[in-house]
Amino acid sequence: MLSINEQETLVDDLQDVETKLFNLSEQLGSDDELGKAWYIVYNRLQKEKEKEVKMKSEN
Repeated sequence: MLSINEQETLVDDLQDVETKLFNLSEQLGSDDELGKAWYIVYNRLQKEKEKEVKMKSEN
């Protein structure tokens, strides 16, 4: 299990990747592969944010 600091770093990193994938998909237009990659990262980011909130509330 990750520490709170590691979890925060993970969420920050996922947020950066999610933003970059979204921007790329917007720039390149309809690219199904980028859209799928963005969706996967976005969903993972939401799960990790939930874990981070839960970890912080437990402390």
